[in-house]
Amino acid sequence: MNEGVASPEKLHKAAKRARLEETSVGRPRYRPEDATFTTKGGVEVLRKVSDVVSPADEIEKLVVGLDSHRGCIFESAYEYPGRYARWTMGFQDPPLMFEGWSKHFRLSSLNERGNVLIPAIKEVLGRCEAINKETLSIGEDANKSHILGDILPVEKFFTEEERSKQNSIFSVVRAIIDMFRVDTETDPQLGLYGAFGYDLTFQFEDVKRAHKRDPNQRDVVLYIPDSILVQDKQASSSWKLEYEFAIGTVSTVGLERKGDSEEFVGQTVVPIRRDHEKGEYAKSVEKARGEFK
Repeated sequence: MNEGVASPEKLHKAAKRARLEETSVGRPRYRPEDATFTTKGGVEVLRKVSDVVSPADEIEKLVVGLDSHRGCIFESAYEYPGRYARWTMGFQDPPLMFEGWSKHFRLSSLNERGNVLIPAIKEVLGRCEAINKETLSIGEDANKSHILGDILPVEKFFTEEERSKQNSIFSVVRAIIDMFRVDTETDPQLGLYGAFGYDLTFQFEDVKRAHKRDPNQRDVVLYIPDSILVQDKQASSSWKLEYEFAIGTVSTVGLERKGDSEEFVGQTVVPIRRDHEKGEYAKSVEKARGEFK
């Protein structure tokens, strides 16, 4: 081969990189192929990809399933070049769930597949400097493993630029991300998905609270899915990614993708709440009117 001619493999990678740079923020980057790869933390991953013939039906099935099963669905119906794109992505019955309350966290397996990953994740968290090792433990509830732990208080001085790097729930999230890390060209979707609460602000600035908090209120809930449905509306294509994980001699291969079912029950009566006593606002208006005379 001539020195000035790139190999087909390099041309393929260059084309894929160009597609990644073109895509709008948040848009599914590309449809990957079946592959086997190893994450930064040593997790061996087998990925199977299949086309979805009727994405509308699959999405509706997912939406209905989320009324009684754990999972997420994300959708964008707005399009703006370079910023927004129309796409849908979601999953049901993930194997792992991460939850955080103030300086406490719990990582739970939600099925047998999650049990496979828990011991290796505990080993990774055992090397996280932000975690109090005396509180780090593995437990079991109804044949499902979980990891519990607390964040160490910050004792050293830090600059403003390092504020987000101080000990926090995010230190644990970063450790888990690092364990499953692969470059985007290897896999575009494997990761953590979920919701973040406003009180996460207090992870970095522990100001005095003006209101009482429900001790059961979670600040963050994240899932690691092993099956992801993707619809790229701009490209009019849809596909499903299914992952198998192996660590050492244990693997998720052959274990059923399932989760607990609990029907959603909404509130039928919403209590009336106000931040002013009856007539208090009217009095303040009358006072203001008097000031303008």
